[in-house]
Amino acid sequence: MIIEDAYMKQKQAVFQTFQNTTEIEKAFQLLKAESLSKLETSLLSKFAHEHSNTTAPKETKVKIIKQFCKKLMGHSVSFDSFNNSELGTVFIAGPLVTIFLREVSGKPLAAMSSGPYGIFRGLGATEAQATQLVKTLSSGSYVLIFRGYKKELHLLEDKLKQ
Repeated sequence: MIIEDAYMKQKQAVFQTFQNTTEIEKAFQLLKAESLSKLETSLLSKFAHEHSNTTAPKETKVKIIKQFCKKLMGHSVSFDSFNNSELGTVFIAGPLVTIFLREVSGKPLAAMSSGPYGIFRGLGATEAQATQLVKTLSSGSYVLIFRGYKKELHLLEDKLKQ
């Protein structure tokens, strides 16, 4: 019982992938409706996606995506990006920004070739999940990472399945 109690109090992560911003907006509405807004939520995707008009300058793309993230996650949300040789330029919003951009030998961890995979594994993804998450990012879809306690995450997973 003591081991289970410690496990219950340790934060865990749930990874969810989405094809478009409409799906993400629905997920955030669910979080608010189910009083799950205390979960730590981070969002990742490539800049070359639906919110980034390809003819607009990069600064405009960044501004559009940043506004979208702030609308969903609050005005004080951390937002940044990294360039990964396998994925291209990826933005990240939320509390995991510091982990993805932590410097190792003068380079952001996520910018290293196996950086995103290693971070996903470190957050609790299985090898297969981490590989799939990297493929999801590579394809231009969104990865939403929820961090919280086991009970809240189980409730979230049940609600997202509906």
